[in-house]
Amino acid sequence: MRALIGGGKVKWYSACHFSASGEDNVLPWGGFSVLGNAKEQHSVSKLWRLCMYALLIILFGLLQVADGVVTYLGLSFSGLDEVNPVLNFCAELVGLGYSIVLLKMAGLVFIAFLFTDRHKMKSRWITATLTSAVAFYSWVVTNNVILVVDA
Repeated sequence: MRALIGGGKVKWYSACHFSASGEDNVLPWGGFSVLGNAKEQHSVSKLWRLCMYALLIILFGLLQVADGVVTYLGLSFSGLDEVNPVLNFCAELVGLGYSIVLLKMAGLVFIAFLFTDRHKMKSRWITATLTSAVAFYSWVVTNNVILVVDA
């Protein structure tokens, strides 16, 4: 199957063969090759990175919401104690619900700052930080769900 994307020819190989510069390489998954100039290949790579960043930010946001909901349910109805001293301090000042929302919003603002300033910083550490944050909060949410369900 051939198609045109941005003036370049795209070939899909369902037999898991990827052809670039005339050579066939076996991939563990089906692949496609962008045959065109370097500028077109760079734009596909840039689009891929943008989609990856967007996916990581969406996952981080969803994990923040899930962590906030599970934390609120666990502290309000299960009788569990919070181990985060910052959340405990804020909860004493403004209440549990408001403090969870404020702290989760602060986390989202920080990640949004990293995402919007990634072009100025030009560092791969931003991707590593975002990926690590998603992995960490996946663990946190899983652990909190287990604690709330067992309580």
